[in-house]
Amino acid sequence: MKNRVLEIILAVPILLLLIGSVLLFTIGGSSKTVASSISSEEVTEVIASQQNADADENIVSSDKTILVESGVEISDTDEEEESDGDYIFPNSDTVLITDAEASALSKEDAQLAINEIMAREGRTFKDESIQAYFDSKTWYQNTPKIDREEFDAHKDQYLNAVEQANIETLSKYR
Repeated sequence: MKNRVLEIILAVPILLLLIGSVLLFTIGGSSKTVASSISSEEVTEVIASQQNADADENIVSSDKTILVESGVEISDTDEEEESDGDYIFPNSDTVLITDAEASALSKEDAQLAINEIMAREGRTFKDESIQAYFDSKTWYQNTPKIDREEFDAHKDQYLNAVEQANIETLSKYR
């Protein structure tokens, strides 16, 4: 009887550790956040914390990527970009583009990156060569198209806070 009680006493902490590990993995397992759930205020805070890298209490380094507690990911170097030739910035809808990344682009590529963010949401383009460029992308072919005048009149409805911040960053370099 005493052995059985001892076994139960030892099994309870192990069981609690297992349950806690499963909960921690389930709740905290994802470092990506759907951009539509990120407010403009959070993006502003992230940009401020990005500029002040000494604020280490909000920033944790992990595999060449800086994760911010608000759930926004700021790319230090984005390995996915190198493997995905279809995009200039593959995650520009969820990851903030740094000034270093934007300044490394030519003026033409910075403008193309801005157009890519809008094309990702289905915007059409007046310039035939730009439209042809995006028409050649498989991701754009399957995107419902939005007339450029409609899109430009209601950008806030089509672009999330991260995309808007990225356009602002890229605009400084075009």
